[in-house]
Amino acid sequence: MARSALNDTTRPDETNANRAGLGIAIVLWVGLAVSLLGDNFYRVGLTWDVTASGGAARATALGAAMAIPMAVLGLFAGTLVDRWNHPATMIVTDLLRAAVVGVFGLLYIMSSQPAFPLVLVFAALLAGSGACFTPAFQAWLPDLFPDRERLIRFDALFLTTISGIGVVGPASAGLLYPVLGLRGLLLFDAVTFGVSAVAIWYVVRHHAKPAAALTSAPEPRPPRPGLVSGTKEGLGYIFGNPVLRAQFTVFPVMECAAYALMFVLPLYLIETGQAESWLFGALLAANAAGRALGAWLLVRSPLRHRRGVVLAGNFLTQGLALALFCALHDPVLGLVAFALMGLPAGASQVALSSWVQTDVDRKIRGRVFGTLTTFVLWFMPFGPVIFGWVSTSFGPRWAVAIIAATFLGGGALIAASRAVRSLR
Repeated sequence: MARSALNDTTRPDETNANRAGLGIAIVLWVGLAVSLLGDNFYRVGLTWDVTASGGAARATALGAAMAIPMAVLGLFAGTLVDRWNHPATMIVTDLLRAAVVGVFGLLYIMSSQPAFPLVLVFAALLAGSGACFTPAFQAWLPDLFPDRERLIRFDALFLTTISGIGVVGPASAGLLYPVLGLRGLLLFDAVTFGVSAVAIWYVVRHHAKPAAALTSAPEPRPPRPGLVSGTKEGLGYIFGNPVLRAQFTVFPVMECAAYALMFVLPLYLIETGQAESWLFGALLAANAAGRALGAWLLVRSPLRHRRGVVLAGNFLTQGLALALFCALHDPVLGLVAFALMGLPAGASQVALSSWVQTDVDRKIRGRVFGTLTTFVLWFMPFGPVIFGWVSTSFGPRWAVAIIAATFLGGGALIAASRAVRSLR
């Protein structure tokens, strides 16, 4: 095979790059898909278990514990990612998360109802240990696929795959929870983190420049900024760009409400007489199915060249769909509403991610991704607290209705930005 490649006079470098790109995509597909399946098992299982057994107060505490580490550490994650090697960071992160969630599972083996403060500690540890993974992955992806068109297609493939697993994961977790219990779901998640680490290691070993992948940067870089100065650079870039500024001055509030919905939804189902783990998982799965379809439509339709329209209509559409869910107390129509919420969310995720990857300088890309992630996550701990209080004081139905109104208001502000609407 090596000899034929050397004797080929028709651009052998391009041929080898095509083959390497396909192999990398397949291996990353497997690693990320398996890991995301485990993440869904953990998220659905733990949220339902804590909410069903402890009510709104414990759901509020769990939501805050899972969000605070990401909100705090995410502020510096992008700068750290720019200082460290990207694939090495991802591998170490996966191994650390495998250890944390493995011990978490053993805790539930020793006791079916561990002390709740201990549960909060492990939930916070698992959230904090993964703060650098997404910025590292997003910053590494353009190095694996330097061609712009391939980058957009592979990015859409990964995001669609994640959303696809998001369909299978919550639905399966809701069905398996009564059978395996939370302990089984946690141990499965620990194994999947190990699979992801092995997949990333394989990609590094078989990349075009494996020797440099873990030991050095592919090209000379300017002096590394400090944590504070690097974070300031990311903030300065975001607020100096009209497209990013218009969205991420609104996104924190939107994500605060969206994150709270994960913990309010079980309370809503219990109040309306639909206290079934399978329905909770099915609603999340329907939303993920909508996300997958939305990402696919963005790549395969003229919307690919009208990304601004997608970003402008994202939260407006989600707000209308959630309002429909509140008005119609029917499981089937609820699944349809959650799927409709996912459509614009998936399309806008690919639109924004591809735009940042292709239009932001790679030297600052990690800082921008990390800072964007921080802005998305910063207000998230307040979501369960605020809407948990609304659920306790006025009922879960009011909490869901206010979340829908929040989407509509924030979506209107984003849609009012000409810079966002005109984005191609």
